[in-house]
Amino acid sequence: MSMMANPYARPVAQSPANERVAFLRKVAGLVFLGLIVASVACMACIAAILAIPALTGTIPSMIIMFGGIFGARWIGGSMVNSSSTATQLAGFAIGSGLQGAAMGFVVLMAVLLS
Repeated sequence: MSMMANPYARPVAQSPANERVAFLRKVAGLVFLGLIVASVACMACIAAILAIPALTGTIPSMIIMFGGIFGARWIGGSMVNSSSTATQLAGFAIGSGLQGAAMGFVVLMAVLLS
């Protein structure tokens, strides 16, 4: 849908400064929250892999990395596109957590191999 077809859309330059500031603060807060959730999931994944050495095998590592990425995309993405705010926030948290878990495995292997 183009901007001309949407009567509620307006260019950013035409928005008042206080609305732009409020929007950018909301975005910055969500980015910070997503990074916190991803980092906690990253550390949890690293701790689990260090505690269970069998997770470093080929198949488990692929499941952790690709499962986290695809789960974040499909599960989190479908929940974020919901009309309910609670479902959107849950999808955001699930997606951030799964991305963090996938990132945790990659970070741990990079540290161990360097």
